[in-house]
This record gives sequence, structure tokens and C-alpha cells, in this order.
Amino acid sequence: MNVTIPDYDPLILPLLRLSSDGETHSFSDTVELLADEPGLTAEERAGLLSGSTQNAFEDRMERVKAYMKEAGLLDFPKTDLFRITQRGRDALKSEARHVDDSTLGQYAEYDDIKTLRHRSKVKNIGNTNVPAESSRDQLAIAFRRFQSELENDLLAAVKQAGPSQLEHIVVDLLVAMGYGDNKQDPARAIKQTDDGGVAGVIKRDMEVIYVRAKRFDGTIEKLEIHCFADALKDEGANKGVYISPSGFSKEAIAASDTIDCEIILIGGVKLANLMNKFNLGVSTSGQYPIKKINPVYFNR
Repeated sequence: MNVTIPDYDPLILPLLRLSSDGETHSFSDTVELLADEPGLTAEERAGLLSGSTQNAFEDRMERVKAYMKEAGLLDFPKTDLFRITQRGRDALKSEARHVDDSTLGQYAEYDDIKTLRHRSKVKNIGNTNVPAESSRDQLAIAFRRFQSELENDLLAAVKQAGPSQLEHIVVDLLVAMGYGDNKQDPARAIKQTDDGGVAGVIKRDMEVIYVRAKRFDGTIEKLEIHCFADALKDEGANKGVYISPSGFSKEAIAASDTIDCEIILIGGVKLANLMNKFNLGVSTSGQYPIKKINPVYFNR
């Protein structure tokens, strides 16, 4: 029996609409609520991926979850909880009748997972004649999903960090990225500010760099970037680094590109990516080496 399960595109808009109330929702409960949205029968909802024990509809939803997180439309404070972001509200307002892959594609962060998209193109779930993905592909997809969940948890932890913890995170990240040198320790330059953030001026060779980090309830808008640029000039710095777990709006990113001085924005998903990359706040729990045939051994 061939069971047809909708691709992830038709599930994006219903998920945005459901979260438009601004409340935090349970993802596992939402799967059940949205199962009827595409008009699936009970038989279709129970359809399984060939060779898998995971419900096919839930598998689609897992992909929607990862894609909308990467696009910045939804925020996941915890693994199973999500809420709409300002970017998600804007997308819902401007694309009230149709939100699909092309909508997500306008966001730069979404490019990182386009290579995984081929899995969602399988249409005949119950057809065993459909070529299965290689084990290597499955492993790559599973690993990317794990990384996405890990970075989501990292971001949630940073958002809950107090001023002192935020200070340590900023200093550790700057050092890991090469902003510290023997002439000046960022830990001596970066200090807490009265508004709950941290800021400071560090020097690297001939560069004077103004650093600021702060949490916001919503997305950081362009006005904050202009204020940051003014502060940068007041400090006599020629480069600015703004770090925030809150993320930056599209207008804020555009504003940073038009300002005379160089401003580097590290926020939201990008911050979690860098912390994961430089092993900040994470530890290795297991290693699985990938091996391949050595032709030299067999050609002796």
C-alpha cells in the first residue's frame, strides 16, 4: 500500500498561524493538532517511512521544525517548546496566504541546511522500490539534526545566563575567535554595564575594537545598531562586535552594512553555531569514527 504524506511546505503556514498568539507551545502536542491540517486520513497519518519505525508525518514535522528554526521564524527555548519570533510574525503578515520553501530561502541562515532537502522529496513512502538513502546520508542528516538540537539548547542557556555568565561567554568567545593577544586580555577589558549587558574596548595590533553584548526580549532592530555605531565612534574604535542571543532583524543587518565603520553581528543561531564550533559550553559525549575501505591494503 502506498501512503502519501504531505511534504513539509504545506505545514509551514499552519505552524506559524498556530504560534501567532505569541505563547509558548509544545511541539509534540502540536504534531497532533496539525495532523488534520493537510486533510490526512487516519491511515495516512499512521503511515511509516520505508524501513523506519518513525511516523512519517512526525518526520515531516521534525524537518519543518529544523528549517523554521534555521530561518529564524520560530524560537525554541527548550527542545520541545517553541514560540514565534518577530521575523515569523513579519513573514505571516506579508505572506498571509502562502509561506513555503521560497519564503524560507530569503533568509541567509536557511542556506546551511539546503543540502539535506533531498530526503523530503521522496513521494511514495510505502514504495520499497524507491532507492533508499545511503547509510552515510542518513548519518549526515541525523548528525545535523543533533547539532541543531544542541545549538538550540545552547542558545536557550545563553538567554538564561546572568550578567556575570554573559561576561564569561563573551570573553571566551572573543578569545576563541582570536580577538585576544598577549598585549591585552579581553577579560580585563570586557565589563558589565548598568543595563544588564557587557561592553568594552579591546586592541588587536593596530585595531581598536568596541565590543557589546546584551539580551533583548525580541529581535534587535536597526535603531539599536545605529546607537551601537554612535557608541563605537565615541570610543574611538574602528570596528565593532555586537553579540546577542536575541538575534538581529533583517533591517538591523542591512543597517550594519550601510554604516561607515565595520560592525560584526553575532546573534541567535550564529552565536550558538560559534559556541558549538569552539566548544564553549559543550562537551563530547561520544565519538563514532567513519571508516572506509583502504584500496592500498588490497592491492599489495
